[in-house]
Amino acid sequence: MKKLSCILTVVIITITSCTNKTLDEKTAIELIKKEYQYPRILDYDIYRSDPEHARKVLNSGLEEKGMVTVQRTQKLKDI
Repeated sequence: MKKLSCILTVVIITITSCTNKTLDEKTAIELIKKEYQYPRILDYDIYRSDPEHARKVLNSGLEEKGMVTVQRTQKLKDI
């Protein structure tokens, strides 16, 4: 009887531990957003008075993708 209960316990543990839990893409994205608060918005001011640098950023397409904002006018406080 003891042998049967040991075998039965081992079989039950094996069956319950071998279940395949899959993680789909939607659930993974929700878990990442919940755990790490993504996407984060980072804001840095980079001062470049040279119009050539601003032109390079504009030509690279970063402003159209929403990664960079280029101020086309210079304020008196920025001088």
